[in-house]
Amino acid sequence: MSLGTIGRSLLCLVPFAAVAVGQEEGAAREEPVREEAVTVLGQPAGWSVEDATTLIDLAEDSALYLEPDSEATVLALLPEVRLPLLESRENWVKVRFGDRVGWVDLEAPRLPRDPDTPRPRLPPKIQIVPPESEPLDLGPEWAQKQLGPYTLHTQIDDRRLIEDLATVARQHASLYAKRYGLPVEDDVTGSVVLFGGERAFLEFQRARGHEVREADTAGYFRTPDLVVLYRGSHSRQKLTAVLLHELTHLVSFRLLRNEGRLIDRLPKWLDEGMANDLSMASLDRRGELRGGPLGPANLLFGRRLGVLLLQTEYKMVEAGTAPSWEKLLAMDKKAFFGGDIETHYLMSSFLVRYLLDEDPEQAAAFHGYLANVASGGDMRPEELMSRLDLDWQQLSSGFRRWLLRQKVRFGV
Repeated sequence: MSLGTIGRSLLCLVPFAAVAVGQEEGAAREEPVREEAVTVLGQPAGWSVEDATTLIDLAEDSALYLEPDSEATVLALLPEVRLPLLESRENWVKVRFGDRVGWVDLEAPRLPRDPDTPRPRLPPKIQIVPPESEPLDLGPEWAQKQLGPYTLHTQIDDRRLIEDLATVARQHASLYAKRYGLPVEDDVTGSVVLFGGERAFLEFQRARGHEVREADTAGYFRTPDLVVLYRGSHSRQKLTAVLLHELTHLVSFRLLRNEGRLIDRLPKWLDEGMANDLSMASLDRRGELRGGPLGPANLLFGRRLGVLLLQTEYKMVEAGTAPSWEKLLAMDKKAFFGGDIETHYLMSSFLVRYLLDEDPEQAAAFHGYLANVASGGDMRPEELMSRLDLDWQQLSSGFRRWLLRQKVRFGV
């Protein structure tokens, strides 16, 4: 599979024999290829550098910049190396070198080779230092159990509920990677606190500076690695869906922080749309978590989803009270959580579903956008639309056709 077949998500790349900076075209030289595997975000599992047909040779001491700007942070000084080409902009090329993704200026002068001139030191790897995990100090009466890689703290003795939570927690990371084309590290861990009632749930939040009067949700995610839930009158199915939602926020916080940017800088439609998308997964009879086509077995809404599809269409088409896609995708946190919050959530999660499930090329384009965000790239709606190769009207009409098919599935 060629690198270009990731779909319209990447620029249309024309294979070329890139000449190392400082060398004359046609000069005879060896072309060493790095033997270690090169992982490219957004590619299918098992992809390797041997699958790429668009490669670029880079000269020794070429600088790898964080952005296509000679004033940007230097991530590394490269050896003479051949790497897969991810993107190109005029004289700049985007490549992955080891665990770093950056840009190289092909027209930059090479560093002097005078032995008396000291070679610049390799800058240290950029360290994204997450906030420290807060101590819980819940008391000796709280039991600890394992939910896959997460530690559960609870006073509830409900074996079936805890088994359900453990089932989805164990499979969440693999489903996240499969749905979004982003590798999830094995060391993603955290804590889940499960309260029995709403009062204790609210007091826990207030003790941490949250001014809340009543619980508007069965759970929330607190950076960097804490998910808090309460049982109340919620069904086991509802709580497993909420856990999936909040764990998606936790993993996205790790993967999409975008070189240290806070998660609040992620587009709200993307952050909440992905979380809702995974919470609409279903469990089959063998207990396997599946994120495929929408159906009545989805964990978050069940059969009520048919009514919500109908409601969303009405607000978008007939009543005209829903925001346009252009407006929704540009919303900041205040705008997204103000007004008709439910419609914002539903449109965002249905959009993620549409982008992933409608067409393989479209899914590849969305994967490319997510990969770009994960590697520190542009998060703006214009970047997504460019990768999808769509205008707003095309997005709207394509989504409406998809929405009609989902309504048929639910008989509404």
